[in-house]
Amino acid sequence: MNSLEDIIKNVKLLENLYDDLRIVDPIKKKVVYHKGINNFPVDKNCYDFWRKKSHCENCISSRALVEKDNCVKIEYTGNKVLLIMATKILYSDNRYILETFKDITNIGIIADIENKSEEYILSYIKDMNNKIIRDDLTGIYNRRYINDKLPVDIISVKLSKMPCTVVMIDIDDFKIVNDENGHLIGDNVLKDFSQFINHKVNSVNGWIGRYGGEEFFISLPKMDKEESKTFIEEIRLEIENLCFNYEKKCLKVTISGGIYEIKGSEEIDEVFRNTDKRLYNAKHKGKNRIEM
Repeated sequence: MNSLEDIIKNVKLLENLYDDLRIVDPIKKKVVYHKGINNFPVDKNCYDFWRKKSHCENCISSRALVEKDNCVKIEYTGNKVLLIMATKILYSDNRYILETFKDITNIGIIADIENKSEEYILSYIKDMNNKIIRDDLTGIYNRRYINDKLPVDIISVKLSKMPCTVVMIDIDDFKIVNDENGHLIGDNVLKDFSQFINHKVNSVNGWIGRYGGEEFFISLPKMDKEESKTFIEEIRLEIENLCFNYEKKCLKVTISGGIYEIKGSEEIDEVFRNTDKRLYNAKHKGKNRIEM
């Protein structure tokens, strides 16, 4: 008996405890087993169940895999509000996620739900789930989202043979900005800086998340390292000449960055390590530069 069949055999013992349950390959985003009141074929994209055209931004299966912990979110099917819990299954080196579904439509999480429009319900749930993947200060994606999305980009490189380059950038000497101007102004610089970079990255169909502090992680699908170097270098020059105005002060910052082109065979930690190494080189060589 192969490992997946063995997993399914054991999971069947749980079928009476939940309204629906399924086993998902969190990297390929495929359903390999599903059982419940809502019939859903296997080998379909897991996000098809939610009537979405691409993977969920708040992918709890990816989170459960990376964080090695149970992860929870709320979704709406058009007539039901469902609570989904994702739990990692590790068996014979094959990693799958067990997703269990509970119908919570009538427990009051959305007051007077029967009189609410579908548009309102979807907006309300999106707002709740958005808080899980957005950085509180800057509004861009947070470290949790980075950990969710990066494995998808890695597997996409492997499957599509299209390039994808990632970049780690850091605001140089940001401690001095805080020390000389106070943390309130420092926070405002971070917010405005993030929105500026976010706009640039979105314009080329990339994404950016706050990795921590004044470090940011960027993914640029369909860009090789040479194209990414040109793009990030343009941003570096714009930032160098940009003026952040607060309390009649013109504050200027510079950035350092490290670029790494994904091969498609790496683990997520290896991508972080290689990108961070190049950022370190940029810092070591004098800052305000991009290393590849």
